[in-house]
Amino acid sequence: MAKPTCHTCVFVYWDKALWLRSLGLGMPLRPLCANHPDSPGRERETPSGRACRNYRPKPKTPDLSDGTVKRIPITGGLYAYVDAADYPEISRWRWHMESGYAMRIENGKKIFMHRQLMNPPKGKVVDHISGNRLDNTRANLHNVTPAENNRNHPKHQGSSSRYFGVYFRTKRNKWEAALCLNGRRKFVGHYNSEVEAARAYDRAAVIYFGDGARLNFPDEWPPAKRRRLHAYARRSSPPRAPRTRRSQPGNRRTTRTRRANVTPAKARIQGSSPRRARSSQPKTAKRGLTIGVQPPGTQRTAEGHRIGTQEGKRKNPPTATKKAERNTHSRKKRKAHNSS
Repeated sequence: MAKPTCHTCVFVYWDKALWLRSLGLGMPLRPLCANHPDSPGRERETPSGRACRNYRPKPKTPDLSDGTVKRIPITGGLYAYVDAADYPEISRWRWHMESGYAMRIENGKKIFMHRQLMNPPKGKVVDHISGNRLDNTRANLHNVTPAENNRNHPKHQGSSSRYFGVYFRTKRNKWEAALCLNGRRKFVGHYNSEVEAARAYDRAAVIYFGDGARLNFPDEWPPAKRRRLHAYARRSSPPRAPRTRRSQPGNRRTTRTRRANVTPAKARIQGSSPRRARSSQPKTAKRGLTIGVQPPGTQRTAEGHRIGTQEGKRKNPPTATKKAERNTHSRKKRKAHNSS
């Protein structure tokens, strides 16, 4: 991998007036940059030496010398690249720039050049392997899922590191490597150097994603080496099925069940806890009648009272009539006792 310099950064801008001044005065020629971490948003000459942490390499352009690649003009003085076999078909229309892609309009609908060439099936999108959205050669395009397409997304401007999956943690004063797996953040580790964290991310990305991983040092991971490590990791620990939204903790539906009014004594006899004992009483029950066929000593009325007794259980609770008779009998006994 070539050494990163400001001359190969995507954020640099070459001023023609500055180029003439440097040529006339014999001064070294330096590009301008407005994304330097010391002066974000202000255009300044790039300092000499190593590139800053906001360095982003320019996307590679295909080689036009062998004649297998042709250029398609786009509005704004830009060009898109296609294979020589696709040039007769693509050159029939006039193409425009739309969010960095080559696009044309037909019957009021937008048709992108890369989608017209690849014709992805339903549920698939077209991904540019090199990151150059105007390089529409067949070798640079492939149909992937939306999740795989997001892995090949470039880093955002103003990130703490120029490498993929690497972040600087100020609390630990270390570089952290992490990746996104099945919609969740997966931690890789903390490292003292930025390059060490980038290499750790590359290894983890190859293990989980294989050939679909976007690496910081692709020269260190040839295709044969990627497939070998990815296959070994799958044999060692087969991947689990991705968890759906309903199966994730906190998203399960909780249903309330009707519990019986079971006493601790009954629960000990039946060998279950009072909370887990469920009522076998149906909803449509006539009042005052025995409900269903139940074990002896556990039959209940519609009010929930047990019928009959069993060893270790309490008797049926007294009804209002029995309570009135008992109170009347107690008053008669007290009156007879007082009169004597």
